[in-house]
Amino acid sequence: MATLPIPVLDASLFTQGTEAQKLHFANDLMAGFKRYGFVKLINHEIPEETVAEVFNWSKKFFKLSAESKKAILHPPGPDPQRGYSALGTEKSAPRPDFKDSRENFDQGPASDLQYPNRWPSEEELPGFRTFMESYFTTCESIALYIMSALELAMGLPAGCFHDRMLAVHGSELRLNRYPEIDIADLNSGTVSRIWPHTDIGIITLLFQDGVGGLEIEDPDNLGHFEPVVRQGPTEMVVNISATLQRWSNDTLHAGVHQVTIPQGWKGKSEGVVAERYSVAYLAKADRKVSVGTLPEFVTADGIAKYKPISALEFQQERLSTAY
Repeated sequence: MATLPIPVLDASLFTQGTEAQKLHFANDLMAGFKRYGFVKLINHEIPEETVAEVFNWSKKFFKLSAESKKAILHPPGPDPQRGYSALGTEKSAPRPDFKDSRENFDQGPASDLQYPNRWPSEEELPGFRTFMESYFTTCESIALYIMSALELAMGLPAGCFHDRMLAVHGSELRLNRYPEIDIADLNSGTVSRIWPHTDIGIITLLFQDGVGGLEIEDPDNLGHFEPVVRQGPTEMVVNISATLQRWSNDTLHAGVHQVTIPQGWKGKSEGVVAERYSVAYLAKADRKVSVGTLPEFVTADGIAKYKPISALEFQQERLSTAY
């Protein structure tokens, strides 16, 4: 099975290492992002038991009754996602007659009063909110040190990326469930678990279960996708998203990815593909911050490829076609 050699990096070199080790990690991170748009992290400070727990909570959430989930539906429209999106509600397909086979739960920062979170009641799912808010904070800290590592590798002033994610950031934590599906539907070419796309934010931190189906675009062969095979439960996949591409004036490119037929099902015409779960933290900028090209990346001849637009406006623009 062909796979792209996505670098696997030891994050403890940056969080606990010497100055030389921090620089080594930062340079490897930059090289992986520049080459593939993706890296994998180990020793990132989320232990295996916590990864298992977030997947357990995800399964408990999606097993709630239809009425319970309907009570916290994300309202249609371009505003930041909060609460439950039912199967097929969010659309990533390139054509209106194509379908997505996915449902999800989204939460934002606990401090966000403009777009408050939509939670199931404590009686329905005791402990869910407390755990998810804590997990959100843990992911936030990881995203921030990745920003600091990129600043180091790129010779940028400290805080250039990091500080733009502070204040009222629009980061979101997403639980994805891809229900079991007949292989004939996936083979039809009109249904996918999620179609090729880039994420909206700065970077995405992802854990996936062992079902498979995540693929990334080969930068040397555009339009061709290779699988991202999970090597262990604590392996974190990190990808560049559209905001970082815009800030960096295309120095870094957002990683195009999809979730489709798992490798073990390629070439088969009968059977049912198992349900799949993933957990994604989408690190996003302070919603008032510009996601246009940063001054540090404007070319010598003054070219800035991306005009100023706030992070919230950019997100709303992208989401206007998703619901």
